[in-house]
Amino acid sequence: MITMKHAASIVAVISLALFAAAFIFFGYRGLYVTARGGNMPVRIKLPAPSVSGRVSVEEALAKRRSVRSYADLPISLADLSQLLWSAQGVTARHSFRTAPSAGALYPLEVYVAAGNVEGLDPGVYRYNPHAHELALVRGGRCEN
Repeated sequence: MITMKHAASIVAVISLALFAAAFIFFGYRGLYVTARGGNMPVRIKLPAPSVSGRVSVEEALAKRRSVRSYADLPISLADLSQLLWSAQGVTARHSFRTAPSAGALYPLEVYVAAGNVEGLDPGVYRYNPHAHELALVRGGRCEN
């Protein structure tokens, strides 16, 4: 009899096998856009994040509010860098990160759909927390 625990394990193994097959078929380079005439993915090195702030954690939590109106102003590359580092950045050797993860496995990946970032062409980018850089996955605007 297959239990839910067994079913979840089977689904995880199948998912991993499909990813491995895609990786073998497409190769690492197939997952990213490469520079014109080159073999290496287009990479954008991000500015170093700030690790000390002017606001305490308590004050930030007390002032936190959701905003549903957005200005049509660009975000700076430095602000995007800080946001990405805050979400999944590496904080210490052994690759510990800003976000917790059971067993330090960090199964989440962060992608950016950039449309109005100063110094960054529109496109979809994958964040690499170890190198603190972006790799272009798909160029161009992606509103739809």
